[in-house]
Order: sequence, then C-alpha cells, then structure tokens
Amino acid sequence: MPLEIQLLVAASVGYLTGALNLAIMLSGRQGRDIREMGSGNAGFANVARTMGKKAGAIVIAWDVGKGALSAAAGQWLGGLEIALLAGAAAVLGHVYPLYFGFRGGKGLATAFGVVVALEWASALIALMLWLAAVLSTRYMAVGALVAGWAFPLLVLGLQPDNARLQVFGIAAALFLTWMHRGNLRRIFKGEEPKASLRVYRNERRYEES
Repeated sequence: MPLEIQLLVAASVGYLTGALNLAIMLSGRQGRDIREMGSGNAGFANVARTMGKKAGAIVIAWDVGKGALSAAAGQWLGGLEIALLAGAAAVLGHVYPLYFGFRGGKGLATAFGVVVALEWASALIALMLWLAAVLSTRYMAVGALVAGWAFPLLVLGLQPDNARLQVFGIAAALFLTWMHRGNLRRIFKGEEPKASLRVYRNERRYEES
C-alpha cells in the first residue's frame, strides 16, 4: 500500500474512532447532554459524577481503548510513524468530534490509550504520577499535566533513541496544557474547585479534566 494511502487510512480511522464519544452518547440515551451537566466536560470524571460510577468506568474504558486501538491499528498498518498519526487523530477526534458539533472532551484518557499501546512502561509510570498528583493536590488538571509532561521524560530515559515517540509526547503534553488552560487560570487565582466524589446532577458547579 502506498505511503500516502497508509497515512490517509490511519488518520481517517483514528479520527472517526476517536470521535465516537461514549460520554455524549450515554447521556443522549437519557435525553440529556453531558456537556450541559456537571462541569460540562464530555469525559469520564464528569460522567461518573453526574451519571454514576458504572457509567464513568464504561466511558474511561472506551476512551482509553479507542486510543489504544487506533495506535495499534496504525502500528499494524505501517509502523510507529503511522501509529503516532492514527493515535494523534484519535485524540483530535475525541476533542473535536465530527458527530457531535466538534465539542468533545479534553483528550487525556484517549492520549493515555495511545501511549499505552506504544510504550506501556512509561505510560504506566505516568499513570501512577497522575494518581499521586491528584491525590496530593486534589486537582484533576494538575494530575493531567504532571502525567502529560512526565511521559516524554520517561520515554527519554527508557527509550533514548526513540525520538519520534519523544516528540509525540511533547506535542501531546503541549496540547493537554492548552486544553487545561482554563483550569490553570483558576488554580492560580484560587478559584478552582478541588476534585470530589460528590455527585452533581442539575447544575454546572465545577471544572475538571
């Protein structure tokens, strides 16, 4: 298969798979829109708080899975470069879904799925750092940025010759930082609510990753 066709197929499959936002679809089955509930974010944490832990678990499994599946398909199709393209397209699809007015989530879980498929050791260490950061600060955004910026550094340490994955990690960290810019502004101003397991069902009261 010509390289141009490989790139087109990988980008298309990755984006269209990533754009299947289960958070939006599950809330839609209840006649609601997750983007108008809780924090307004179409991600697993908002689903868990507004629709229950079971729904949140289903959503995070799908968000991670679609990132991993896209990257693995790209790897099978044409190697690491194609896998990175497919994975990046899946993240963009999640954040800007064609099917849902280009308003999706922030991409953290999908990006995690991509890196798990490509470099699981660094990804799992980054996950532990995410958990430690969230537990210690109670800010989901801090956890996202700690994990996002830790990943390329971990790849540098564990796979120093894998420049392509390092560049991908840096690009992903920059993108996650941009997606959480509002959270960062509120943290600096002391206005960011801390993460809680409390369930909010009727009004937008907080922001999270």
